Amino acid sequence: MRIWFKLLILVATIFLIGGFVIVGRGINSIFTANKAADWPTVKGTMNACEIEKIRDSAGTIYQLHLDYSYEVSGENYHGNRLAFGYSESRRYDEHLLLYNKLSMAKIILVRYNPVNPSESVLTYGVSQYTVNRMVKFFVFFFIIVCILCGLLIFKTDMTEIDRIEILEEKC
Repeated sequence: MRIWFKLLILVATIFLIGGFVIVGRGINSIFTANKAADWPTVKGTMNACEIEKIRDSAGTIYQLHLDYSYEVSGENYHGNRLAFGYSESRRYDEHLLLYNKLSMAKIILVRYNPVNPSESVLTYGVSQYTVNRMVKFFVFFFIIVCILCGLLIFKTDMTEIDRIEILEEKC
């Protein structure tokens, strides 16, 4: 086999594994986000809520930064997670809605993991951020793998007929 063929197979394999890892992480995030619906709740205090603006070459990315505190079994904890799967995005209006609601809050309901009370969220369920990210990455990896597979199919150096070796012909 030619070296480019081996390299193409390696790159396709890496992209395929990467796609499965990202989709697997997304599925885990969805599972955990739904599991948080059954977590116990306690009253917490909203300490800070800000929208961070991050500028890059493609524009501005926004992310909500939170700080809240809560108590479980006499122990004090701080949390900063809104929801599993929540992340930055370019959609300022969505972050602004969250900010407007949470910046006015003094006392909030905090959901905490009964096995690890330091793990907490303010909301549960599948996040649109998780679904959007999974779809984007899945489509991206699917397209890359299809292109690489297409190159494997159409760029081979021989066809089936060229690979047939005849050792002796009929008389």
